[in-house]
Amino acid sequence: MKIKVDKSLGKLLLISTFTSMKFFLIYTLGILMIGCNYNRYDNSREILKTKERNTARIKDSISSYIITKLKGNYTPYSFNELVINKPTLFYDLDTLYLERKLLVRNKAKSKVNYDSSLSVVNGEIALKKQEINKSKLYHTYDMIHIYTLENALKVTTLYENKFSYYPNYKLKDVSTLFSTELSLEEKDLFDYFSLQSPLYESGNPAVDMEVNNDLYNRFNYALENEVNNKDKLFHTILHFVKYIRQYNDLNTEKIAEELVDIWLYDHDLSATVFKPSFGELTEVKDDNDEIIGYTMLVTNKKESNIKSMLFNFDLNLVILKTEMH
Repeated sequence: MKIKVDKSLGKLLLISTFTSMKFFLIYTLGILMIGCNYNRYDNSREILKTKERNTARIKDSISSYIITKLKGNYTPYSFNELVINKPTLFYDLDTLYLERKLLVRNKAKSKVNYDSSLSVVNGEIALKKQEINKSKLYHTYDMIHIYTLENALKVTTLYENKFSYYPNYKLKDVSTLFSTELSLEEKDLFDYFSLQSPLYESGNPAVDMEVNNDLYNRFNYALENEVNNKDKLFHTILHFVKYIRQYNDLNTEKIAEELVDIWLYDHDLSATVFKPSFGELTEVKDDNDEIIGYTMLVTNKKESNIKSMLFNFDLNLVILKTEMH
């Protein structure tokens, strides 16, 4: 699924995609197999069943690892599709195995010398195995899992981890792609977000479905494609979820103001030190007249050495930097 991205926040914002794996190619023996149509053989169901079994086994292993090895109250959210990392030689070997299976299955119909043909395929399989063993190659399984752990102090941390497994399903490696602490309110917001529950309600089911699907597609796309500021983006998106649910609206100017208030609070600039008066949310464009971000000038109503602050946002309203004047 491809989504056309409109980078203008005024027309909504943000943006998911994950591609699925497909494999295989059948080639015939160098011998003409009269009466055997290999192309009609469909091996996809067997491949799917094998992948389903592997997926279930890896999921169980991941959950078991987290429960037994990591400390905290574990809540699973999502498991991504199982990814099988195979060297090219393994795909060659799979093709040879398929050829042998087809040869045996069509033995009665084949008009060529069955024993000779089988010997040729077995010889090619043996040589391919030797090549793989000599190169010390093996395949691995990868799966990304999103979950939370709550520690003894009731602090909840969200994790996006990639788990890698050897062919024998032994854990090879665990790497953290993303992690961040969640407040109690953010935990509730993330629960709602993870279920892709309705954010906007107009009373028209068709309109609501279209708007909500578009919002979640944009949010998910933004998270999947963010590299440098994923932590900030994640918390910004949760604030979007909170705002839309509370006001049944998407007012980017008001959301930007609330994000500024949060920034001031987090940086110990209370209303007694810096009482904000918000300017307009202004588009920032590049030389090609493309919107690349936003700015907002916020002046101080209090007497202070800080007269004003310029907030710089990216396209997703993540605060990138501030300039004090």
